[in-house]
Amino acid sequence: MRALLKSDAEGKLTWKTDPAKFIDKHLDEIVRKYKVLIQAFGGDAQKIGKNDGSYALALDAFETELLKLAQNS
Repeated sequence: MRALLKSDAEGKLTWKTDPAKFIDKHLDEIVRKYKVLIQAFGGDAQKIGKNDGSYALALDAFETELLKLAQNS
Protein backbone atom coordinates (compact mmCIF):
# COMPACT_ATOMS: atom_id res chain seq x y z
CA MET A 1 0.00 0.00 0.00
CA ARG A 2 3.03 2.26 0.47
CA ALA A 3 3.18 2.72 -3.31
CA LEU A 4 -0.25 4.37 -3.23
CA LEU A 5 0.79 7.11 -0.79
CA LYS A 6 2.35 10.50 -1.49
CA SER A 7 3.50 13.24 0.85
CA ASP A 8 3.29 17.01 0.43
CA ALA A 9 5.86 19.64 1.44
CA GLU A 10 4.77 19.45 5.09
CA GLY A 11 4.98 15.66 5.12
CA LYS A 12 1.21 15.12 5.11
CA LEU A 13 0.32 11.78 3.52
CA THR A 14 -2.50 11.42 1.02
CA TRP A 15 -3.57 8.69 -1.36
CA LYS A 16 -2.44 8.92 -4.99
CA THR A 17 -5.62 7.07 -5.90
CA ASP A 18 -8.55 5.56 -4.02
CA PRO A 19 -6.97 2.47 -2.41
CA ALA A 20 -10.18 0.41 -2.29
CA LYS A 21 -10.90 0.96 -5.99
CA PHE A 22 -7.26 0.31 -6.87
CA ILE A 23 -7.25 -3.00 -4.99
CA ASP A 24 -10.56 -4.04 -6.55
CA LYS A 25 -9.22 -3.38 -10.03
CA HIS A 26 -5.59 -4.56 -9.72
CA LEU A 27 -5.42 -7.19 -6.98
CA ASP A 28 -5.56 -10.13 -9.39
CA GLU A 29 -2.50 -8.91 -11.29
CA ILE A 30 -0.57 -8.07 -8.11
CA VAL A 31 -1.28 -11.51 -6.62
CA ARG A 32 -0.32 -13.17 -9.90
CA LYS A 33 3.14 -11.59 -9.65
CA TYR A 34 3.46 -12.41 -5.96
CA LYS A 35 2.34 -16.02 -6.55
CA VAL A 36 5.77 -16.81 -8.02
CA LEU A 37 7.40 -15.95 -4.70
CA ILE A 38 4.85 -17.94 -2.73
CA GLN A 39 5.51 -20.97 -4.89
CA ALA A 40 9.29 -20.53 -4.63
CA PHE A 41 9.04 -20.83 -0.83
CA GLY A 42 6.53 -23.65 -0.96
CA GLY A 43 3.86 -21.45 0.60
CA ASP A 44 5.84 -21.17 3.86
CA ALA A 45 4.59 -17.86 5.27
CA GLN A 46 7.46 -17.62 7.74
CA LYS A 47 10.09 -17.89 5.00
CA ILE A 48 8.22 -15.44 2.79
CA GLY A 49 7.86 -12.95 5.65
CA LYS A 50 11.56 -13.12 6.51
CA ASN A 51 12.68 -12.60 2.93
CA ASP A 52 13.42 -8.94 2.15
CA GLY A 53 12.79 -9.59 -1.53
CA SER A 54 9.16 -10.45 -0.86
CA TYR A 55 8.46 -6.88 0.28
CA ALA A 56 10.35 -5.39 -2.66
CA LEU A 57 8.38 -7.60 -5.05
CA ALA A 58 5.05 -6.56 -3.53
CA LEU A 59 6.01 -2.87 -3.72
CA ASP A 60 7.13 -3.30 -7.33
CA ALA A 61 3.86 -5.02 -8.24
CA PHE A 62 1.84 -2.13 -6.78
CA GLU A 63 4.05 0.48 -8.47
CA THR A 64 3.77 -1.28 -11.83
CA GLU A 65 -0.01 -1.32 -11.67
CA LEU A 66 -0.02 2.33 -10.58
CA LEU A 67 2.14 3.25 -13.59
CA LYS A 68 -0.19 1.36 -15.92
CA LEU A 69 -3.13 3.27 -14.43
CA ALA A 70 -1.36 6.60 -14.98
CA GLN A 71 -0.55 5.72 -18.60
CA ASN A 72 -4.16 4.86 -19.31
CA SER A 73 -5.48 8.13 -17.86
